[in-house]
Amino acid sequence: MQGLRQKLGVRVPPALDTEVSGVLELADLRHDLGRLARDRGWPVDRQARLTIAVDEVVAHALDLGAGSVRVRWCSRADGVRIRVDVDDELCTEPPGDGLRVATQLAEVTVLQSARGTTVRLAFPLDIQGGGAA
Repeated sequence: MQGLRQKLGVRVPPALDTEVSGVLELADLRHDLGRLARDRGWPVDRQARLTIAVDEVVAHALDLGAGSVRVRWCSRADGVRIRVDVDDELCTEPPGDGLRVATQLAEVTVLQSARGTTVRLAFPLDIQGGGAA
């Protein structure tokens, strides 16, 4: 059903939409991301890449003093995008260790505005398994 909604252009709510306000909440985030990837049939190495990339970005933001970080899992026809919204400006020049690790595991786009920073992590469909649904 979700695939049909995507083909028709109907906006699909995020499979995960959560706020992380401290490092103690990172374990729950990693668990939720891993569960979603497993439920979608992703192989273990692909699950790990996604979980590590998102964890690194969120931990980096929290280390820099972000008050809260919003994480959303958005399925698309061409893969999965994780959107990380930080309510404070996130230093990206030069990239911190968290962003450097994430860029090795995902397609990363960083957008900054007066309201904060958005980091988009794209995980395209993989011909070896792991759909976007």
